[in-house]
Amino acid sequence: MQRILRHLAPLALLIAALALVACGGGDEAESGGTAVEGDDAQAILEQTFAGEGDKKVDSGVFDLSMTINATGGGSSLEGPVDIALAGPFQSQGTGKVPLFDIDLSFEGAGQNIQAGATSTGDKGFVNFMDQEYVVSDEIFQQFTTGFEQASEEQETPTSFAELGISPQDWLTDPTVDQESSVGDTDTVKVSGGVDIPKMLADVNVLLSQAGSLGIPNTGQLPTKLTEEQIAMVEEAVKEATVEIDTGKDDSILRRIAFTLAAADPEGSGGTADIAFDLSLTELNEDQEIAEPEDAKPFDELLGQLGGLGGLGGLGGLGALGGATGGGSASGSSGSASGAAAPDAAGAEAYAQCIADAGQDTAAVQECAALITG
Repeated sequence: MQRILRHLAPLALLIAALALVACGGGDEAESGGTAVEGDDAQAILEQTFAGEGDKKVDSGVFDLSMTINATGGGSSLEGPVDIALAGPFQSQGTGKVPLFDIDLSFEGAGQNIQAGATSTGDKGFVNFMDQEYVVSDEIFQQFTTGFEQASEEQETPTSFAELGISPQDWLTDPTVDQESSVGDTDTVKVSGGVDIPKMLADVNVLLSQAGSLGIPNTGQLPTKLTEEQIAMVEEAVKEATVEIDTGKDDSILRRIAFTLAAADPEGSGGTADIAFDLSLTELNEDQEIAEPEDAKPFDELLGQLGGLGGLGGLGGLGALGGATGGGSASGSSGSASGAAAPDAAGAEAYAQCIADAGQDTAAVQECAALITG
């Protein structure tokens, strides 16, 4: 089963790109969009993903969850793995670090990790196992400067068309439900099956520009899926569905959810069920992002983790994220709750193991033994 999970891993990039566009937007755009009219599913999807009009997304609360349930085939992810990322965000303008208060959880494969990050605009905080840690002003300033420089060098896409992908083309046999809602917003729901070849074509488009999307940990991804990989994924996926909720009054995406059932085409007997759900509520409402209370110095967290070192800025928290469970949704995880803190040598070995593992979920899980004994 590990083989098919590895082949499905590039879909994580597609998920990240969907989240990037759904929760981002140009702050110079006029508010609003066009109201959804009629029951033509394709027209509704076109309005949502490629429609005319400005669709501002400056603030809100996003909620992203993913569940992977792999069985058989010798998978190290036997049983469900639940990953969640959620919280409020507020834009400060183009090229500026947004305000946010994001919580991350990872549960499964013998791990239970709680983490998070907060930015108040002038200070940064990291949460690990329900304890807040304040990042030094120097490191936060380095992060802010790096973010602003990156924003100047490359413009973050604010529409699916700018990404070069067309989610509206993935659905098969779509149906429309005019009586739906996400949070307090009336929506129109379009549901249907998924045309896997068309989705994989968009995955290849994203892989070709992964380095310019501003999504961390894309260096391990291929530049494109091979014909063999595409054929394997198409054979492995037995069923796939998608639900899309768009604002009834503005045609702005409020929710997108996938379910996917796969079986190892190489006959190992392994199966995998994957569910992904991203929703956006309180759109363009003011979000209050307050400083966490009782925050300890960030150095104390580094000390607990054995001093991973080499953190030139918050961008360097990718290595720390691997150790705390705050890494990519491909299954990066850290020590279990209550485990003893590793020594410096163990922490360095663990960090190197995470880096070497890349997108190999099984290899990432094996790294935990270096710090959990």
